[in-house]
Amino acid sequence: MLRAAKDVNLSDQIDRMQSEITNLTSQLSAYVAREGKTVNGIANKLVDNVSSKVNDYSGQIGDLTHEQLDGLQRFLTVEVKRHPLRTLAIAGIAGLVIGAMSRSR
Repeated sequence: MLRAAKDVNLSDQIDRMQSEITNLTSQLSAYVAREGKTVNGIANKLVDNVSSKVNDYSGQIGDLTHEQLDGLQRFLTVEVKRHPLRTLAIAGIAGLVIGAMSRSR
């Protein structure tokens, strides 16, 4: 009889453990679902923030490039007006070099 009582007690303990494991599994699943949405939201916000910063920086780089090109254009215009013969000589030499390169092919 003592053995039968131990078997019933052990069986009850196993049933309670299975019930607790099932309960913990459902709690863990709910936690993962809830926190997964939070992590996904944080990741989306991070991606949006990085994308925004990249767009801002690319705009700034584009502005700098336009400013630099405008500065180069102004510089070249001034140099051409100051030294027209030098400009003509440079253009002639560049034309000869390009012509020689195209004939060699």
